[in-house]
Amino acid sequence: MWQQRQIKMVGQIEGETLAAGEATAADRAGGFTLTEVLVVTVIIGILIALVSGPVFSALDGAKEFASYSEAAKLKIAMEQLKSQYGANPPSDLTNPGTASSAVYKFVARAFPRYDITQLESDLTTAGANTVFDPGNALVFWLAGFSGDPSNPFLNHANRMNGTDSSAAFYEFDADRLGTDGNGVVRYYPALPSGEYSGEDGTRSFLYFDRSAYGTSYGSFSAYQNAGGGFYSPQSFQVIQAGLDGTLGNGGSLSSEDDNVASFAGGTVRDLFDKNN
Repeated sequence: MWQQRQIKMVGQIEGETLAAGEATAADRAGGFTLTEVLVVTVIIGILIALVSGPVFSALDGAKEFASYSEAAKLKIAMEQLKSQYGANPPSDLTNPGTASSAVYKFVARAFPRYDITQLESDLTTAGANTVFDPGNALVFWLAGFSGDPSNPFLNHANRMNGTDSSAAFYEFDADRLGTDGNGVVRYYPALPSGEYSGEDGTRSFLYFDRSAYGTSYGSFSAYQNAGGGFYSPQSFQVIQAGLDGTLGNGGSLSSEDDNVASFAGGTVRDLFDKNN
């Protein structure tokens, strides 16, 4: 009897010990302690801090490279147009009915069979802005011409809005051709906001030929070096808003200017850093 009672007591003790062990294991499997959670959170935070800087820097670098690639392609397209017609087209389309204006002279020389007296009317029909607008001028020229030298601006509006790119010197992304409330077409870079239509031109691609270097577009002017001379003095500048989505004022180079320029080989900031 005593031996049976002793065996029973030992069994109870072993059972209770086993049950306690199982409970402890179950408690541990059910979740982390507060201390463990805090430690993991701190580790994750440190890893994010270490990784995010280089990752975001690489992404920005890739975007800037893509931006410069497009500016470089636009520059090549302008050079092709010059090669075909003998001169860089003017970025100033003002006073098309005046024989002394830059646009009048260029068109008369490029298309001698064209009735130049129709120029002002044709430009208006095409959607050209006859107020100085280097964003609109870029699209106007690179959209190409009709193929009829006696009527080069026939259906030019279709070429400018991207519906006809058969004769274009540069095939614009039609989704980034924005038209403002006055019907003026400009070309916008792939800005972070993704907004193109209805813009006022303060974020569009700009084209300044050398004859317009001294003319401001709003508050923006073509870029100059430290000596006061203009970059690309014998040709032109193509300028694109940087990752901040704004063109700023142009003029002198700045370490804060992330615009992309055809003469800079990248951003204006990169050229500034290289020269200083």
